[in-house]
Amino acid sequence: MQRIPSAEPQPQCAPPSPQPDCVFGVVGVLERDGRFLLIQRSRYVRAPGMWCFAGGTIEPGESPADAVVREFHEELGMTVSAGERLWTWLRDDGMLHLEWRRVHWAGGALRLNPLEVCALRWLLEAEIRAHPEMLANNVHFLDSLRASRHG
Repeated sequence: MQRIPSAEPQPQCAPPSPQPDCVFGVVGVLERDGRFLLIQRSRYVRAPGMWCFAGGTIEPGESPADAVVREFHEELGMTVSAGERLWTWLRDDGMLHLEWRRVHWAGGALRLNPLEVCALRWLLEAEIRAHPEMLANNVHFLDSLRASRHG
């Protein structure tokens, strides 16, 4: 199937200097009644067993909004619509650039893809912060989200 690129520009790595082979990814933030949907990564993907928001790599020619919709469908069987960009992050080594986007559940039952996800939970912010197997950048995102809500 041919992908029609959206008008949304591809993300650009931000300072410090990105490496030429920087990987661009997108992370979806689905919040319901003060809880966030998080996944535990399967043993078949990078950082196995760790907890994080759903998301993945942006494919060539794909916008971040298109990528987050695709990733939610692939990982969780859900139909979502992409909302606004909430935050961007560049790993210290300049090799990974992530964009956090709000997503809205548009339908479909939760159906885990066992090649990518082994569990999911709806967690409160405090539970995410206290979780011993949470990827650290997810907590940094929550810091940014809290600052924007109280700023």
